[in-house]
Amino acid sequence: MAPVLVGRDGLLAGERILTVDTRVTFGRNAGNTVVIASLSVSRFHAEIVLV
Repeated sequence: MAPVLVGRDGLLAGERILTVDTRVTFGRNAGNTVVIASLSVSRFHAEIVLV
C-alpha cells in the first residue's frame, strides 16, 4: 500500500494525495505533483523522496 499525504489546512484541507511515485514535489509551479496556489509558497517549495 502506497503512503498517502493528507492536506491539513487551506485549499488542500482533507485532500488525499497518493504517493505512487518515489518523488512528490510541492509549489506554485504547474509542473509540481501538488500545486499550491498561494503567494506564500514558492514555485518549487518542497520535495518528498521515498527511498
